[in-house]
Amino acid sequence: MQTLSTLSPIELKVGDSIIKPSDTVRNLGIILDSRLSMTPHINSMISSISFQLRNIRRIKRFLDHDTLHAIVRALVLSHFDYGNALLYRAKSKDLDRLQSPQHKAVKLIFSAARRDSPSPLMHKLHWLPLRERINFKVCLYIFKCLEGSAPQYLIDLVTLKQPHSGLVTRSSMDKTQITSHVGRIQIADRAFQAAAPALWNCLPRNIMEARSITSFTKLFKSHFYAY
Repeated sequence: MQTLSTLSPIELKVGDSIIKPSDTVRNLGIILDSRLSMTPHINSMISSISFQLRNIRRIKRFLDHDTLHAIVRALVLSHFDYGNALLYRAKSKDLDRLQSPQHKAVKLIFSAARRDSPSPLMHKLHWLPLRERINFKVCLYIFKCLEGSAPQYLIDLVTLKQPHSGLVTRSSMDKTQITSHVGRIQIADRAFQAAAPALWNCLPRNIMEARSITSFTKLFKSHFYAY
C-alpha cells in the first residue's frame, strides 16, 4: 500500500519577493508551532515575564508591599493566566522552565532569598503553581459549560454520563461524570474533550456542585492547599 510522502515547503513569489512558510504563527498573542508543542510560546512567555520582573525590581524600593503585589499581579501573573489552558500536558521540561519565573515573582514580593522555598509564600498569596493554574483554567471552562455560560462550541464538547437505567432526569444529571469522546491518539490527549473528563471526574463532589464561579474558585484553591 502506497504511503503519503511528506509535502515539500510551499513558497510564494510576490513580485521580486519570495515568501517562505513559517514554523510558527501568532494568533491573539498565542504562538502556535507546527507540532503544537507550545515550546515557542513558552519561550516567549519566559522572555516577557523576565523583562517585567527586571523592570519591577528596579523600582521596588519605591513601592510598599501591597502596591508591589498589585503590580506583579497585573504585569507578571497575568502572563501565566492568559491562554494557559493551551499548555495542558505540554512538555514537562517546558513547564518546569516556566514555573521558575513564578517563583521569582513571589520571592520579589516578599524580598525572599534565593534559597528560600517559594511554596509557603505562594500559599500566603493564594497563588496556585503553574500546573495547577492550568488545570484550574480547564476545570473552570468545564464548570461554565455545565452552567451554560460558556461559548456553545465548548458546551458541545462536554457530555455528562447518563445513568445506567437510561432514564435521564434532573436529579440523575448531577455533573459528577463527563464522558470522553477522544480515542487513543497522542496529540488528542491534550484536546479539551480529553482534558475535560480527565480533570473534572477527579474533582471532589463539593467542587463540582459549586453554585458560582467565586465559590468554585475558592473551593478549588482550598482543595489544593489542603495537601
